[in-house]
Amino acid sequence: MEEIKTQAIVLSATEYKESGKYLTLFSLENGIVKAKIQGVVKPKAKLAFASLPFCFGEYVIVSKTGNTVINCSAIDSFYDITKDFDRFVAGESLLEVVSIIGRENEPNPELFIMLLKALKMLAYSKSAPLAVLIKFLIFALGNAGYGLKLEGCVKCGNKKPAKEFFSFDLGARVCSTCSDESSVGLSAGEVAVLRNIDQTDIENLENLKFSSFENVVGVVKLLTKYFFHKTGEVVGAVDSYV
Repeated sequence: MEEIKTQAIVLSATEYKESGKYLTLFSLENGIVKAKIQGVVKPKAKLAFASLPFCFGEYVIVSKTGNTVINCSAIDSFYDITKDFDRFVAGESLLEVVSIIGRENEPNPELFIMLLKALKMLAYSKSAPLAVLIKFLIFALGNAGYGLKLEGCVKCGNKKPAKEFFSFDLGARVCSTCSDESSVGLSAGEVAVLRNIDQTDIENLENLKFSSFENVVGVVKLLTKYFFHKTGEVVGAVDSYV
């Protein structure tokens, strides 16, 4: 019977039999890991915390006929995310994105570290939740091979076209002359939000001020549509919110 210890974040949990759950974990050392955890629905279950989404801990997993979590040492619950609806929606969206682009038994330490940073910003900073989500989406798309090109028109190089568009096929800003059938219009405010968040470290997002919440929502819609265009998957939590 193989036993592994791994730092992991709970991405999702579904009921399993009478008192257990089936977890999707994102592990620093092992990528996506699917595992059962027994007895956590019972009153006063000592490992109940380890079955909750957002939980970050060191999990002990044994593998015989499938993976089973037998112990967990908590590192952080990010509980404050669950106390605010906007932060909760953004946090759930982060977990969904990782569930989609992560791979079983394939470590992705860069994505893991970025997820941890984003969860910390949602739980403990004054950053706008959707700004954290935008920053994470830009990073995650690049990590999955769908990086954005945001410095002027990617085709002709025009830095300040009169009319701007975003090409879903190219993953890039384009001018009206270079736009294609997959392109949608971008307002000047949305361009500013995209560039400012892209150029700001995630730890400094709380210093950004946005003149229009509408522009921030517009960028979230744009990026989730681009995410769907490339992966075929909907980020359900934010899709129903914006």
